[in-house]
Amino acid sequence: AWTDPFNAPAHKIDDLLHAALNGRGEYLNASNPQELQVALERAFLAFTQAGSSTSSAAFNSTSLEEGTLLYRGFYDLRYNTGELSATAVARDGSLAATPLWRASQQMDAKAIDQRVMVTWDRGATRGIPFRYSALNAAQKSLLSDAETRFLRGDRTVEQPTGALRKREAVGGLLGDIVNSSPVFVGAPRGINRDQSPYPVSNLYSTFAAREANRTPVVYVGANDGMLHGFNGTNNGTVGGQETFAFIPTEVMPRLEEYTQRDYQHQYYVDGELTVADVYDTGLGGWRTILVGTL
Repeated sequence: AWTDPFNAPAHKIDDLLHAALNGRGEYLNASNPQELQVALERAFLAFTQAGSSTSSAAFNSTSLEEGTLLYRGFYDLRYNTGELSATAVARDGSLAATPLWRASQQMDAKAIDQRVMVTWDRGATRGIPFRYSALNAAQKSLLSDAETRFLRGDRTVEQPTGALRKREAVGGLLGDIVNSSPVFVGAPRGINRDQSPYPVSNLYSTFAAREANRTPVVYVGANDGMLHGFNGTNNGTVGGQETFAFIPTEVMPRLEEYTQRDYQHQYYVDGELTVADVYDTGLGGWRTILVGTL
């Protein structure tokens, strides 16, 4: 029995219930409950079996110019995998037919021992390598050596040679990117910061000139439990290579589940990122700071 909280005429409610949309524009008849249930199940199954879906995007430029790239994050519900791609944008706003690079392909090609992965040791108040031998006692109680190697991308601990969850052979190392939008960090872009209330003895323009040619990096959070940084250049060889990954200690108690054969999707590092140039006397002056959320 349906009731109308807004006291609309009953026939209006019936009109609203008579048809539903499955997201692809197909009308589903709601007058037959069994038929509607089957149709909705079919629609949701088609959705969950679909290929990659775009989740977010960022540009390396505030205006369309030569060399502008569009960075897009993706997720694949079938395999709990993700993608970050860079696609050239023409001056008329059109996109190139194929991406310049894909981060998942670069990760597949990189030896796991070459990956720069770090976490935080609260007791020692310092960053440490994300390797089992470097973890503190509390962290070792949460993750085994095999699970740590799995998170680093070691395929030998996966089934059938190992006991942990088997990932896709191609593009299976990068977790799904759902709600975390990629952010591009290149040359400092701030303006009018050489006068009060900004410092006048340690000028922003000096900092901007010093960092003008720093390697551009695209940062994004993924549900493999990591904040990833990827080389953001338009060089198809090095662009998309992972520069580093950070595993917050807050997600470690749940990361073991990510490695298991019966893994059901969870959200780990799925929040928004913010980047800003700030003046911090404790850090010696101007710095570019990224703040991430889970």
